[in-house]
Amino acid sequence: MEWSEKLCFGVDIIDDQHKEIIKRVNDILDCLENQIIDETKIELFLDFLADYTMAHFTMEEKLQIKSDYPKYEEHLEEHNRFIGSFVKMRTTFMKKGSSADSLAIIKEIVVDWLYHHIAVVDSEFAEYYLVWKKTQQLTQP
Repeated sequence: MEWSEKLCFGVDIIDDQHKEIIKRVNDILDCLENQIIDETKIELFLDFLADYTMAHFTMEEKLQIKSDYPKYEEHLEEHNRFIGSFVKMRTTFMKKGSSADSLAIIKEIVVDWLYHHIAVVDSEFAEYYLVWKKTQQLTQP
């Protein structure tokens, strides 16, 4: 995955967290693509991803509630679907280790979902949030 300006929304905290997630995903993808299978490194990555995405999702959801985002429930459902897929993926990895199946699932779930979520779902929220934030600034004395 490559970070690009297309993925930059102008909401610094979201952009910074997305950059960090993409950096970590790329680190693990490099290992997998070069067939450097280090199960400890993969486990550490999965631990990081679990903790970091939960913190990121919580932060996004708080901003959505604060801004009365009309698609909050849909966005929350996206997060919950990812969490379910992630738990299933992690369980598979913990049971089977670095099998070809579990590595393919990591790539599919993390890369495909993450890119779509950032480029489409988060982009839509960021656009709404920036307009909301501007209106808030204009209405403040």
